[in-house]
Amino acid sequence: MIMHKTQQSILAALLLTAALQTLSYQSVASNIDVKDLGESPQSILEKSDEIRFPKESFQVDVSIKTTAPNQPDEARKYQVLSKGNENSIVMVT
Repeated sequence: MIMHKTQQSILAALLLTAALQTLSYQSVASNIDVKDLGESPQSILEKSDEIRFPKESFQVDVSIKTTAPNQPDEARKYQVLSKGNENSIVMVT
C-alpha cells in the first residue's frame, strides 16, 4: 500500500499518541502498591482514569527514524503538548 506523506504523518502522530499513553500508564503503574489490589472496583477504575487521563500538563519531544531496504532513512520529529486531560497538540517539527 502506497501512502501519501500527509497520510504517513497522520499515522505517525496517531501511533505516537498511543505510545505516549502507554508510557504514561507504565510510569504511574509502577507506583501502585501490591496491597492496593484489595480495593473496590470503583477505586480501581478511578486510579486507572488518573493514569489514562493525567491532570497535570506535560511536553514530550519525539524523534522517529524510519528505515527500509534500498530506501534513504527518513527522520521525523514531533512535539506533543498536553494541558490537563482535555487539550493536546501533536506538532510536526
